[in-house]
Amino acid sequence: MQIDYKLTSDFLLVTFNGLWERYDVEKSIKEIGFEAEKQKVKRMLFDLRELSYPLSEMDRFYAGEVIATVLVKFKIAGFAQAEKINRFAENVAVNRGARFKMFTNEIDAVEWLISDD
Repeated sequence: MQIDYKLTSDFLLVTFNGLWERYDVEKSIKEIGFEAEKQKVKRMLFDLRELSYPLSEMDRFYAGEVIATVLVKFKIAGFAQAEKINRFAENVAVNRGARFKMFTNEIDAVEWLISDD
């Protein structure tokens, strides 16, 4: 899994590429949290279009748990192809206190992300 960052005036854009492997998730999410702290942002946009499908639903569950644990103080919107989204990781994260929502396009994701809570 490869992660690239781009700082915008409203959020940190995090672009994911490669294979979704469970054991890379925790390391990657911790790295993202560190980068967000370094850049002093409170909002992140995850571009997941080039990330592979997870191997199992447990991988989605685990990702949701780690997002809620590590990135709980950030507002996060993600976007990917509709067929990749089943809301399981999102629900796990939100049920544990995260502000995380998935979308099928970047425009809707950004609109939600920059809206006032």
